[in-house]
Amino acid sequence: MKRFVLLSTIAFFPFVSHASKCAEIKPQDYLVFSRGEISYAKSDFQGLTGAQGAFTFERFEVGPVKSGSCPRLVTGGKTTLISGHVAGGIETTGALTLKKVSVAGKIASEGTVKIQESSSHGRVKQAPAARNLAKAGEYFLDQSSRLARLAPTVKASLTDGVLEVAATPGAYSIASLTASELSAAKVIRLKGDDVSVLVINVSGTEASLENLDVQLKGIQTGRVLLNFFEAQTLRVSASGSKELGIGATLLAPLASVTFWNGLVTGGLYVGSLCGDGQVNPGHFVGWLPEIVAPPAPPIICPPQGAAFFSQKQCVPTPASAGA
Repeated sequence: MKRFVLLSTIAFFPFVSHASKCAEIKPQDYLVFSRGEISYAKSDFQGLTGAQGAFTFERFEVGPVKSGSCPRLVTGGKTTLISGHVAGGIETTGALTLKKVSVAGKIASEGTVKIQESSSHGRVKQAPAARNLAKAGEYFLDQSSRLARLAPTVKASLTDGVLEVAATPGAYSIASLTASELSAAKVIRLKGDDVSVLVINVSGTEASLENLDVQLKGIQTGRVLLNFFEAQTLRVSASGSKELGIGATLLAPLASVTFWNGLVTGGLYVGSLCGDGQVNPGHFVGWLPEIVAPPAPPIICPPQGAAFFSQKQCVPTPASAGA
């Protein structure tokens, strides 16, 4: 049975349904997504955030400013939020605890809801999971695997600690690195024009982006992706420029990621996540088109009088149409 536990002070504002105004969430709409849990503090995710597992965030901001009442946080496990703001709604299939939290949209939970000293501009209601988190997780796994299989079209050079990759102007470029080559760099310089897309596939089960100066020359943040397709662990800290931090999307769907003391201007898609690093909008525009499986061929009806296990599923041919 559904339970709401209201502790101390809570304020609810008049609820107006915005269901018709909230578009279906696609995997690439997420700015931050974890196939497992997220445990975070003292930071911001400035976009749609999702986690298939548990979600804990303390002293935080989720969602862009004035993003409205549509979901900005979607979770599949126990969710605990302390001292922060969600600039939109919350949807979770697990138990939800809010303490000193303001929520700009409605709250939908399949589990027990505990609310203390918090406010919501929408109602709290019991609702089935509206978002397919498993589909999003599979999407990022598939993208990582398919991108990793693409043949390199440009080369990376490492000279005196400077790792440089230049995308072909106006083209979709692929480069390959090992995690050890990446960790040997002190500066990463990525070049291109405002139309170029650059994907860097990084092999290796342990990878890091630590104490790096990341420079973008001509190419845009939403057109760069680092694909850690084999990584089981990824450490990110104190890297990037003052303005953008790491101006690229990080894709590591198998990795346990720790992200401390830094900024990513781009997406962050991981196996699990902990830390305090900030993520600002810079959605990647170069995702590969989804592969749609062709429909199964029709079952042709057998000749008249022949035994058939499922006659209703067959498709008549012109010769048997009148049979």
